[in-house]
Amino acid sequence: MEARCPRPPPRLSVAERVAAKRRQQIRTLTVAMVVVLPVGLVAVLLQRDRTRSPALRALGARTLPDQGRQHLKAGQPFTAYNSTPSTSGPHDPHPAPCGVSSQPIPNPVQVHDLEHGVVMVQYRPDLDAGQVRALETLARARSPPMSSSRPTPDCLSRSR
Repeated sequence: MEARCPRPPPRLSVAERVAAKRRQQIRTLTVAMVVVLPVGLVAVLLQRDRTRSPALRALGARTLPDQGRQHLKAGQPFTAYNSTPSTSGPHDPHPAPCGVSSQPIPNPVQVHDLEHGVVMVQYRPDLDAGQVRALETLARARSPPMSSSRPTPDCLSRSR
């Protein structure tokens, strides 16, 4: 009996080779997305937390419990905030308009603004007038205006 040589595989056309290469690329990309990206994301998040925590501790930063996002009735007072300035908790149903304010914004209104992502820039009433103007210029320079400056008597100073 004569040994037969295996038949060579049929030669693929150019279009078939391109399609096979494309399928291989899609398979490789899928594996990368399903396996590599989640692992990389977890590694980045763990590293970020590890590097951020010592820096925050060195600044004396602390994390406070979230007091919720309940809307009060218009004008209803709330004073049991767990921080000064207040950052979460029951708040006024209407936010303050964005922009610069020379008057303190009531805490329940301020919390509503923060809920909408407004950046609140607060300063001590005895801050140098030139520094106050610089803060106001910074607040007005944003488009849309997302900052608000206000004198805050109980805003703590920290010497550097």
